[in-house]
Amino acid sequence: MNRHLLRNLVLAALGLLGLGLAAVTIWLWQLDPREIARLIANQSEARLGRTLQIDGNIGFRLSLQPTLKVEQVRFANAQWGSSPDMLRVGSAEVQLAILPLFKGEVEIKRIVLDSPEILLETNARGEKNRLFTPTGKTGAGTDTSNTPSRQSRIDIAQVDIRNATIDFRPAPPAKQQQFQIDSLMLNSSDGRSQLTARLKALGLPATIDGNLPDPLSLANATSPETLRLNIVLAGDTKIVLDGTMDLRPEAQKADRLALDLHLQAPRPTELARQIDIILPRLPSLELQGKLRLNADTIRLETLLAQLGNSQFAGSVSMNLKTSAINAALKASRIDLREIGEPILPAGGNLPAAQRPADARVFSDAPLPLATLARLNAQADLQADALILKDGRQLQGLSASLRAAGGRVRLTPAQLQIEGKPLRLSLNADASNGKTLGVDATLEGQAIPLPALIALLGQNAADTRGGPTDLAVRLTAQGSSTRSLMASANGDVRIVVGEGRWDNRLLESAGNLAQFFNALDPQGSSGTSTLKCAVIRFPVRQGIATIDNGIALETDRLLLSAGGSVDLRNETLDIGARPSPPNGLGGDLTKLAQLVRLSGTFANPRVTTDQKAAAATALELGIAAATQGKGALAQLLKPSAQTTQPCDLALGKAVSKSANEKAATPQNEQRAPAQEINKAVDALKRLFR
Repeated sequence: MNRHLLRNLVLAALGLLGLGLAAVTIWLWQLDPREIARLIANQSEARLGRTLQIDGNIGFRLSLQPTLKVEQVRFANAQWGSSPDMLRVGSAEVQLAILPLFKGEVEIKRIVLDSPEILLETNARGEKNRLFTPTGKTGAGTDTSNTPSRQSRIDIAQVDIRNATIDFRPAPPAKQQQFQIDSLMLNSSDGRSQLTARLKALGLPATIDGNLPDPLSLANATSPETLRLNIVLAGDTKIVLDGTMDLRPEAQKADRLALDLHLQAPRPTELARQIDIILPRLPSLELQGKLRLNADTIRLETLLAQLGNSQFAGSVSMNLKTSAINAALKASRIDLREIGEPILPAGGNLPAAQRPADARVFSDAPLPLATLARLNAQADLQADALILKDGRQLQGLSASLRAAGGRVRLTPAQLQIEGKPLRLSLNADASNGKTLGVDATLEGQAIPLPALIALLGQNAADTRGGPTDLAVRLTAQGSSTRSLMASANGDVRIVVGEGRWDNRLLESAGNLAQFFNALDPQGSSGTSTLKCAVIRFPVRQGIATIDNGIALETDRLLLSAGGSVDLRNETLDIGARPSPPNGLGGDLTKLAQLVRLSGTFANPRVTTDQKAAAATALELGIAAATQGKGALAQLLKPSAQTTQPCDLALGKAVSKSANEKAATPQNEQRAPAQEINKAVDALKRLFR
């Protein structure tokens, strides 16, 4: 072929191409943008069963990549929706490539959405507004639902979304959540898409980047597609998802998502605080597992978690239809040394819903009874070792929780403490939807006192021995923490045997430390030899009546205490009278000083006043035994109550000989009348 002929053929081809482009340009120029909008609206209603309306300007820019721009676009919501529109867009641009149109293909070079507002909601019947019902009707009134047609290929090269808002409104009473997308860029090529996004979820700033299947190719996928996403929350929490997604119709019963999950959270407590969740101070968290999602369940399998020095393994799953949660975890060790006091939300205060409206301690905010009624869960936890604050290592922790129909049951959670089991049982019932009933039991025998102190988060220091028997049973019914406490009933019995007590433990006990320092000013340091200690009292209708039910016997003092604690009004009035361990001797005028802890839970106060002690003795008397006040009066009588306080607190009979030995010198059988008169005169002189 000579060069002259080749040149003519090329010129002819270019001429034909030019004529074609000119024809397409003329055709596009003659199109009315409003007609384009009408066609788009008709196709939307036919394919999705919803109307699409353009209220603003419509512009069309001609070039080799013509661009259609529309403003104020609205896409209708479901008829039952809370808002008439499911989607609102401030402005949208669609840029097309001309040449693919000649092959019956639509190649969208770029879509730009500015300020879209998306509403995703579910009604009480479980219907979702993102499920569409095609009408099959075109703008000309033609039913195309049964008309076969060749599907045109549609490619979208780039999607650019700016300043978007997505509102999630789940079925009530679940709370609405909002996501804000500052920017989202999706670049697609050869069936793959590269995603980059900056957004705010649950108030947390987040960035996402990764590689995923082209959304338009998923419907025609012939095999599972690979997916990898890198997510960063609040600057330092990193999540990596790597695996496959399978949306093929024939794989409906298979896992739609099969992803390896890797999470690193160096500051989990701070992360929770930013979304108003209060957690104790926790060390860094690293978690790995296999995330699986199908039509029925979402599962996290082969879970491995490292929380500081604590290690967990197991699985967690949730049924998407019933919301039932199933968790089984086993820990090789749980290290409580790394867990500190909670960090309050931003602002330094508890959330408003958790704060009492007045100056009281117990909140009157309604309990989440509706949430409890919906809770459907089964959880099992086992731990080989529990490391306490003082480094003490306990063996054998097991707990099992069941929740369904508003009822929660914690079957005896058991902790082995140096071979001695400590058991906790809990039953909670909110099935009536109005109140919560609670029945709790704590039991243990010969539990070492240092281990119990460490369980409470304190360092037992030089405390030794002290085998402790616990038998606590409490029930309550109410709709708030305050009403639960006001209705409390039960019995408390704690008995501590011989051991050694480190007096420094009281340094962080606040008003209680002040109370004991007043009883024994010299006992704030060093150690005391403990003979016994008793806490025993009933609780009836929110009032704990302590009739000499608190006792302490050490090498430094004997102590008997009584009074009342009113959980209804949050007040207390407890009096204690110490005496030396060798008795009072024969001089009844040498009364030991009465120390009282009284006031409100929020503002208790300690008073030590010999004159007030004598006045209380004359004012109350033995007969005024109501709500614990009689116990205060009894404390002022020198008797066997101060030489055998533990036996008295346990309700044991005190022998007559012991009475006599405590009230008189050993060579006397009873105090002479003049000694009694001397004591009475001494009391009277206090008021002159």
